[in-house]
Amino acid sequence: MSEPTTHDGIVREVLAALEDQGVEAADILMCMFYAAITSFRRGTLCHPFPPEFIVDGANQYDRVEAMLRDLPNMVSLRDMLRDTTLPSNRIDDDTLRLVRWIITMRDARLRLVNMDELSHATKVNFPSSSESSTSTSRPSSRRSKPPSWVPQYAFEIRYADETGPFFQLRASHNTHIAFHGSPFENWWSILHRGLQVQFQKETNIFGDGIYFSDDPQVAHSFVQQNSVWNGSVLGGRLGCIGGCEILNHEQVRRGAKDQQPTIITHDLPESYVVVKHNHHLSVKFLLLFSEPKVVTTHVTTSPLLRRFTRSTLLIFMYIFILLVIAFWRSSIFKKWLKSFK
Repeated sequence: MSEPTTHDGIVREVLAALEDQGVEAADILMCMFYAAITSFRRGTLCHPFPPEFIVDGANQYDRVEAMLRDLPNMVSLRDMLRDTTLPSNRIDDDTLRLVRWIITMRDARLRLVNMDELSHATKVNFPSSSESSTSTSRPSSRRSKPPSWVPQYAFEIRYADETGPFFQLRASHNTHIAFHGSPFENWWSILHRGLQVQFQKETNIFGDGIYFSDDPQVAHSFVQQNSVWNGSVLGGRLGCIGGCEILNHEQVRRGAKDQQPTIITHDLPESYVVVKHNHHLSVKFLLLFSEPKVVTTHVTTSPLLRRFTRSTLLIFMYIFILLVIAFWRSSIFKKWLKSFK
């Protein structure tokens, strides 16, 4: 299918994409891409990357980041493009093409689901908003805060093509839902390429593979929230757990209830699941955790400073510790220490 060349044609395609995905799903896709492109690991995480913004083999990260930073939220963008009395050219064609590319998933669609639907599909009791309210007749009664592991939003992933290796194996195996927590900046790549065994840490305590838990509370402890684009109505910082469909396969390891886990034998804790092969799993749900936006005075900062994340600080701390250890073992320190004896 050829790409539209006129401004009106691009507007129609953006509106069609927003209609197809829904504004909430479009918002989360924008958030995931923005978290990836503002990460110091963006060279690894921004896959796929919009081909129109690759020049001479180099991804135009800073240009794309700047274009996204000043966009209105998806509802305002949709209403602006729908209203023929407004000058829709307030947003240039390149920016509209970028938005269309981000929110158009070629191989799947996201569907917003409520907690009842999520509970039924995962066989985990996620309290709905009605369950988390206090049952009292006093006018001053307030709703109790739900547990931290209960998401504010949940999306089901519906794949257009279910003929791959996982779906072929699923025809002859039962499955169950297990949960995987990962930094939010990783989810753009995960959503489009799936969870990949080869990208996991090499020093896993209980053996190689991708780690899951049957208990979303355990997976929630691995969630790391990241700042998202200014136009998001979902929050200022987001975290994500993947609800993954896992094959009940002999090569998939599950923790036993009567088993005492040890590092030496690599026995798994009770709720843990370890998958060693990519085709034994498929990401089925996205569970989103939101922190509200913090209103601050706008200060213009460089792209490098905006990517100065907690992970960067940890790297500097690690280097500092190595320098302290090196000094501790040096002959200068030993001579200095002897002078006090």
